[in-house]
Amino acid sequence: MKLLHKIIFWSHLIAGMVAGAVIFLMSATGVILMYEHQLVEYAERDVRDVVPAVGVARLSLDEVVAKARAQNPDARPTGLVLRNQPTASVAVGFGREGAVYVNPYNGAVLGRGSKLHDWFHDVIDWHRWLGREGEGRATARAITGACNLAFFWLAITGVYLWWPSSWHWRGLKSSLLFNPRLRGKARDWNWHNVIGFWSSGVLVVLTLTAAVMSYSWANDLLYTLTGSEPPPRAQATSPIAQAPHRRSEDEPRERKPPASFDAFLARAEQQAPGWIMMMMRLPPRDDGPVTFLIQEPIAPHIFARSQLVLSRSSAEVVKWEPYAGASPGRKLRIWVRGLHTGEALGFVGQTIAGLASLGGCFLVWTGFAMAWQRFHYRNRQANREPAEFLTGQDEIDPVVQTRGQITQSSMEVAKIAMEQTNSNAINGRAHKHPQDALRNWNAELYPEDSLLMLYGSVTGTAEMLAHKLAAALRRAGHAVRVRDMAHCEPHVLAQASYVLLVVSTYGDGEPPDDAVPFWQFVVHGNGLDLRGVKFSVLALGNTTFDHFCRCGREFDAALARHGAIRIYPRVDCDVDYEAPAKRWLDGVLAYLQKDKPSLSI
Repeated sequence: MKLLHKIIFWSHLIAGMVAGAVIFLMSATGVILMYEHQLVEYAERDVRDVVPAVGVARLSLDEVVAKARAQNPDARPTGLVLRNQPTASVAVGFGREGAVYVNPYNGAVLGRGSKLHDWFHDVIDWHRWLGREGEGRATARAITGACNLAFFWLAITGVYLWWPSSWHWRGLKSSLLFNPRLRGKARDWNWHNVIGFWSSGVLVVLTLTAAVMSYSWANDLLYTLTGSEPPPRAQATSPIAQAPHRRSEDEPRERKPPASFDAFLARAEQQAPGWIMMMMRLPPRDDGPVTFLIQEPIAPHIFARSQLVLSRSSAEVVKWEPYAGASPGRKLRIWVRGLHTGEALGFVGQTIAGLASLGGCFLVWTGFAMAWQRFHYRNRQANREPAEFLTGQDEIDPVVQTRGQITQSSMEVAKIAMEQTNSNAINGRAHKHPQDALRNWNAELYPEDSLLMLYGSVTGTAEMLAHKLAAALRRAGHAVRVRDMAHCEPHVLAQASYVLLVVSTYGDGEPPDDAVPFWQFVVHGNGLDLRGVKFSVLALGNTTFDHFCRCGREFDAALARHGAIRIYPRVDCDVDYEAPAKRWLDGVLAYLQKDKPSLSI
């Protein structure tokens, strides 16, 4: 388990460092594109919408196209966009020249697309191809595709790394809620966990759908998993196949004239009555087919379109592929694009996808910040003087004496916690006034031979473990009281003969948030006299972080400094804490049986 955790953690860290810059770019452009269609539609409202004149019939589609071509005599129409609304203009596309909007009632040319549309087109180029053009797009596409797969790995491994180890509220809140009191490294850690927890599911969907659109093997896999036949891939044509066909003397030179635009429209309306929107694509050559992408009333979203292919010369149906009759693979592939942009779920889906992309930006930022702190700390530790050691009174046990200053975030947390005494629970009981709290505190004295087990927990693991250890001690015949140090004053340490601490380390070597006031007083204060008190510390941590079990080490050294006697050496636990915790418990029980064999409840 420990090895697996290390593998996942370091692969997560390395993938983020290598692909982070491109992931940030794709996430940032994803945020910009969140409401692209709505913003462009609003910016082009003056050319997209018309006021129909009373009693005036619509012009034929051929007349509308002719009006548009009059404004672009040297350009060839490449497509039309039609909306089945009386107030909708007709968009006639001219390739790279852009689209021209025409009033279908009087033939007036209303103008071209907005500059905002062109700007969004540039953003899409950066999102897909890193802003490259021409042959450079193939390389850029490979880079964005690989970084997208790295982002997918970051999302799924992040779920494992961010998932609370306990379902207690104390453990959940560190992954579910932002803590506005934190600053610096602790804030980065909190943001990274909370944003990752809430956005990871959406990010998995976004990266998977992007992979399907980026890789042909992923696209074919989607069809295969649904039991559908993958679509045939376009084959590269050879120079021989590209060569123009030469007619022999006997071949007819007659070329049939193309059908009218109105004939195409009439045939499409007959095929899909009640249509909402049509996109007509014209072939580059006169003998090629005309393709319609049609949004029908039954379409679940804007990308669920039926496809109609018509003969260029006769407007007869060559192929009709309605969305309702598509294979499961084809339907799922149509949903892929809608899920990637969020538009398959409407405005709400777009918002969710955009917020998840914004979360991706913050994940990259906080991830880089924590990685920099990690490697910077390693370099700083390499040049640091050897640590000082001190000795316990009862046994020789080298422990690290930490003399670093408390961080700014911890000071602020301690200050806030001290100022909110009215709302804090003292020793597990809530009080309305600080005076009542102190009175009840002083009145509740522990029996001379009682054991006090204090825990400091971030995710709830230390709390759960403390209760399990206390239960084992009770079964052995010892009276144990379990308390959260977040709800205790430090002087409780002097009110019991035996003190057992189970404490975890938070973020970058910091104590749990709620336990900061207690930690600050014990570790950095000098107002405790613990002579005669016997103690032992069980520290929880994670070896993948630099300050492994730092909080437990500091408590262990501080209690000895205040005069307490160490009855069993501190045990540091990694992710797999069961075995070392059992060893610590056995050591404590052995001492208690030797020191006070008559202890009983």
